[in-house]
Formats: sequence, structure tokens, C-alpha cells
Amino acid sequence: MNTVAWIGTAIAGACACYYIYETLFGDTKPQRVTWTVWAVAAVLGASSAYEGGAGPGAYVASVYVGLTVIIAFLAWIPRFGAPGGEHKYDPYIFWVALAATLAWWVFDLPAEVAAIVAVLTDVAVFWPTLRSAWLTPQNEPPLAWGGDALAATLALVVIFSRTSDFAGWFFTLYLAVAQTLITLILIWRRSVTRESVRS
Repeated sequence: MNTVAWIGTAIAGACACYYIYETLFGDTKPQRVTWTVWAVAAVLGASSAYEGGAGPGAYVASVYVGLTVIIAFLAWIPRFGAPGGEHKYDPYIFWVALAATLAWWVFDLPAEVAAIVAVLTDVAVFWPTLRSAWLTPQNEPPLAWGGDALAATLALVVIFSRTSDFAGWFFTLYLAVAQTLITLILIWRRSVTRESVRS
């Protein structure tokens, strides 16, 4: 199973590099608030996975931490990021996510609580990227999202071979589902856009 874990980690790493490349040199425009909150939630989610006994299955989540931190930084550079965060509750979501992470570190909250908070926080700011995928699918690379979905699925195989602990698999399961959803939307919307251009 360690081999599967490393394969998933390699795929996630390659997709992370590709997404960063597309942000720097392509048409990808990451949403600022979304990726900033995702960076905080990723730390919480990966930490809870390790505490829950995910072992090598958490390597993919660790790669996701690195990706989200780098993309969050780039997203705040006007040349690379999309503004996002136009709704008045977005800053509150960010501070709640940050407070939850600090509470987990300071007060040693159960890993199960950390996993739930990470997923709920992640979901709360998922909509700007979903909207971007729907309205401007050219701004998100489906290959990167699809590869991440595959990597998360491989990680789940490893995690379930090691533990059934909720904290160990919950965040990674969420990643697999969310990334699959974005991938399918991007593929479908790009095909629709191409058809409309032809007609």
C-alpha cells in the first residue's frame, strides 16, 4: 500500500506543479478568498488525517497544503488571481477558519472535530471556484483537478487499508468528491463552449 500512497502523492505533486504553471503562465485565475481559506482548511484537514491514523494515505493531503499555500499567495497578486470575496460574509468565513485552526492547536481539539471543521470551512468557500468553472471553464485546468481527484482516491484506498477512524479519511474523501465534481463541470462546460463556438 505504500507504493499506492507514493503514486498518489506523485500524481498530486505533478498536478500541483501544473496548476502553479497554469497560474503563472496560462489562463488559470484562482479565487483569492477561496484559496486563502482553503490553505487554512488544508492544514487542519491534513493534520486531522495524520492524527486519525491515515499514515502514508495523508501524503496527498500534505501536498494539497503546499499547493493551496502557494496558490493563495499567487492569488493575491493582481496579475495572477481573481478577486472573489465580493460577498460580505467571506471575511468572516476566513476568520472562523483561522480561529478553528488556532483552537485545534492551542486547545488540542479532537481530530474528528478538526476534520469536520476543515471540510465545512472548505465547502463554505467552494462556490466561487464552482462558479468560475461553470461560467469561465477556461480559467481552470481540468487535467489538474482530475489528477488531484485520482490522487485523493488512491489515498483513500491506502487510508482504508490502515484505519476506519473518521478523522483519518473524512477530509481526503471530501477532496476526492469535490475535485471530481469540479473536473466533471469543467469537462462538460468546455465541451458546451466549443459546441457553441462551432455553431
